[in-house]
Amino acid sequence: MKKIILFFSLFLFASNVMAQIYTFEFTGHVYSAGGALAWRPEPLRDIVGQNFTGRFRYDDAVVPIIENPDTIYTRYYYNQNTSVEISLDELSITYLNKPVEIIVDNNHYEPRPRQYYDFFSYSFTTNISDFGPAKYQIYFLDTTGTVFNSFALPTSFNVSDFDTNVFNIYMGTDEHPIHFYGQIINVELIPEPTALVFLTLGTLLLRRK
Repeated sequence: MKKIILFFSLFLFASNVMAQIYTFEFTGHVYSAGGALAWRPEPLRDIVGQNFTGRFRYDDAVVPIIENPDTIYTRYYYNQNTSVEISLDELSITYLNKPVEIIVDNNHYEPRPRQYYDFFSYSFTTNISDFGPAKYQIYFLDTTGTVFNSFALPTSFNVSDFDTNVFNIYMGTDEHPIHFYGQIINVELIPEPTALVFLTLGTLLLRRK
């Protein structure tokens, strides 16, 4: 009996850890690229059709900044320092404990084309080799406005629930803009290592005689 109580105590503790830090692994492929080939950095010269993988994280304990509260234009910002890893062909990005902008729109009204929508955006800016700054964005859009039932940070992403699931890279200058669009085809929640350790420990204790 004591072992069962201990196991569930460890389980509740591990669940609490997981409830604060969420790590998601996403995969997809690049379907479009714009901008002159000569202006693209070498790792991104020929990436249409290439697959990409990555992980993004956030802490749901962050207190959001609320824009236009209690209106049809309300928007929540969960900006925080966190880490991201992305691998795309020859391009590998490791962005550790740095600023990320996170936006959650729940039934947000857009005057044009006069519709309510749900929207999640996760973006950050960092350099690509010696090319200069590039903005990376992961976003999910539901034009029916029915996926989210609150402004809380999502605990899962089912790509089939959204009209648009995109990973973008923007770079270049006003005169020579460059962009890449990738279709996200799958997103999975990855358990945090700390939670797994406690769950494993609880299981081992139950197996002891």
